[in-house]
Amino acid sequence: MDVDIGGVSSKGDKEEEDEETEENDKEEGEGVEKTSLQSIVDYEAIYPRNKRVHFEQLKKDSGIPYGEMLFFDNEYGNVHDIQKLGVTCAYCPQGLTEGSWIQGMEAFQAAKRKETN
Repeated sequence: MDVDIGGVSSKGDKEEEDEETEENDKEEGEGVEKTSLQSIVDYEAIYPRNKRVHFEQLKKDSGIPYGEMLFFDNEYGNVHDIQKLGVTCAYCPQGLTEGSWIQGMEAFQAAKRKETN
């Protein structure tokens, strides 16, 4: 089975994102294995536009329908807008934590069960 790891979108400037990641890496300390988000995702949309434009691009690039996507965001307005597309969304105001990850996975599974019933 071929599985896409996922995609990432950001309204930020790609160069600023890279600099921020580099700065965060320095703060993590020695002896910690580091992996960038971009290195584990298959698709990315990082440019200063709204999330709807990002998701249109991710759908076009990946061929993955909105109903097969899961979106995490710390801004409720983005979650509200993207849910309208049929994407399962998880609002995580404190950032992506283990708890918000689990919440998103459970919401996605519930949406899939609902589709099959």
